[in-house]
Amino acid sequence: MTKIDDKSQLEPTQWQPYNTLTLTPVDKRYPIQAALQISIIVLIILTAIMVMMNIQHTQPLADILIAVTAITSIGTLWISLKYQAAKKVYYGVLKHELVMRKGLWWVKTTTLPFSRLQHVSLSQNPIQRQFNLATLKCFSAGSGAAEINLPGLKFETAEHLRQHLLHRATSHQQDKSMPEQVKTELQPDSTDIEPVNTEHLQVEQQFIPSAHQTSAEQPVISHQTTQSATAENKLKSEKQDD
Repeated sequence: MTKIDDKSQLEPTQWQPYNTLTLTPVDKRYPIQAALQISIIVLIILTAIMVMMNIQHTQPLADILIAVTAITSIGTLWISLKYQAAKKVYYGVLKHELVMRKGLWWVKTTTLPFSRLQHVSLSQNPIQRQFNLATLKCFSAGSGAAEINLPGLKFETAEHLRQHLLHRATSHQQDKSMPEQVKTELQPDSTDIEPVNTEHLQVEQQFIPSAHQTSAEQPVISHQTTQSATAENKLKSEKQDD
């Protein structure tokens, strides 16, 4: 069996491309919500410019109409581009990472592994609340800004996805720390080991004779017992003769 070196380069045929993934588009109402949001911003800018020109009373009417026409044209183009770009937002929840792809002309694909996922949040502005949409923001370890800013999700879907991502991130962190915890549990604690009472063992050893001592002392004890019995019999016989 050949051993694979971790530092060996992979062939291009072994690469796993993300551009071939079938991703999920965001909610269909998101382009309308994005266009409406830009329209409100353009309207506020246009109103502010008209008010400033009317206050000064120094600009002729033709200049005011030219400025309003230019701002309206730019705003209309901005709204159209935002509407088209909102249709090009996709996402995919894979086994080990979250993928987001967006962009109308410059397509950007962002991948965030669950092992680096630190925090997930949801946000809603007043216009998003009217459409029941939310923006999902994913933060990674060591990053101040959100690495994935996924708008256009239905609020219930966004909340479900947020809980799933947090669960997957917690599972990956537990899998990394599991070997260390197992080693800690299997390793005995020195404070839990009770000290051995050596004095008790020494006393017991003093009262347990060895096999050599027992075999040597047994004949001596039996010989002494025989001599004492013989002496007592002689004394009894002498008393009877008297």
